[in-house]
Amino acid sequence: MMERKDVFAMLKSTGMPVAYRQWAPAKPPPLPYVVFFQSGRNDAYADNSNYAKVPRWCVELYSEGKNDDGEAAIERALSENQITYSTNETGDQGGYFLVAYYFDTI
Repeated sequence: MMERKDVFAMLKSTGMPVAYRQWAPAKPPPLPYVVFFQSGRNDAYADNSNYAKVPRWCVELYSEGKNDDGEAAIERALSENQITYSTNETGDQGGYFLVAYYFDTI
């Protein structure tokens, strides 16, 4: 199972600053940066028992505008780790552009 430290290391390979859940209050680095968190689990189960924990992760890329290089770096890191993902783009969010990636790890 890929743990939080493994997801962190994978995302650090993008060359962008990375934090779990949030940056210290009022101290985020300059854009672009990455925030990630476990958004739940999609466990495998049978016979009334969860037999395999499957964490569901969300990775958020914050940038000043559409950041093709940042997106490519995240997608490359996910692909190199054989992780399939879905993505959602929210556009301008009051001074930043947000692209989120969602994936499960075993």
